[in-house]
Amino acid sequence: MLGSPNLNIKVDREKAARYGLNSGDVNSVIQAAMGGAVASEVLEGDRQFDLVVRYTPEYRDSIDRIATLKSRTPPPAAPPLLTSL
Repeated sequence: MLGSPNLNIKVDREKAARYGLNSGDVNSVIQAAMGGAVASEVLEGDRQFDLVVRYTPEYRDSIDRIATLKSRTPPPAAPPLLTSL
């Protein structure tokens, strides 16, 4: 049976908490980076379209690259937050 590939991600909750993040925050970053997130709406006449953003393929096509995703937090810059993929 063919289907979409799945990626099981385990968030390092202690490390995330040190930076003021919870697992939901980390999951939101990963979801937006991999699958896309609606950033705005575009109006064209009477029609309305979602503007979806996501990482380019070179940043989301390898497990090693996905493991280095970062979330915006107050300084200092956030470290990678995943313990395993």
